Amino acid sequence: MSTFASILKEEMSDTLNTKNAVKAFKELDRPNNVMFKFDIGDVRYKVKFNKFNNNDLKLDNSYEVSFYDLDNYRKNKDKAFEPTGKGNVSKVFSTMLSIIKRFINEKNNSIIFFAANSDEKGRSKLYTRFTKQVSSFISGYNGKTLPVSSAYILYPSKREDEVNKALKDFA
Repeated sequence: MSTFASILKEEMSDTLNTKNAVKAFKELDRPNNVMFKFDIGDVRYKVKFNKFNNNDLKLDNSYEVSFYDLDNYRKNKDKAFEPTGKGNVSKVFSTMLSIIKRFINEKNNSIIFFAANSDEKGRSKLYTRFTKQVSSFISGYNGKTLPVSSAYILYPSKREDEVNKALKDFA
C-alpha cells in the first residue's frame, strides 16, 4: 500500500502532467454543488465541489473540493479518503488538476478550498506541494496555505486583495 511519504517521493512535476489525466464525467451541476467522477483501473473516484459557506470568511463564489474512492466511501466513510495503494498517484492528481481547471473555466472567478486532517502530516505536505504546483499550471490563479492548519486555497490573482483581507479578518 502507498503511504503519503512514498507519494511525496514521487516528483510532483511528473504527478501533475495533464497527459496522465483520465476522462472525468460531470455527474451533477447545480449552483451550490458540482460533482465529477472518474475511473482508474478498478477504482472509481468522486470529486465534489460544494459551495463554501463560512460566515467568518467572507469570500463570494467559493467552493470546497473533496475527492475520494467511491467504493470505500460506500463501505466505510472513514476510509474513503485514504490512499488506495494502487500506485496511480500520477493519474489521480493529473485528473484532479484537469477537473479543477475545468471547474474554474465553468465557474469563472471562483475560489477553491481544500483541507487535510491536521493529524495527517504526509497529506498536509502533499497538499502544500499540490497547491503550489496547481497555481503554476492554472494561468491567473494563486495558491496558499491558510492560517488554519492543513487548509489550502486557490484563487484568481485579481482577487488577491480581497482574499488577503478576508484571511486577515478571519485570523
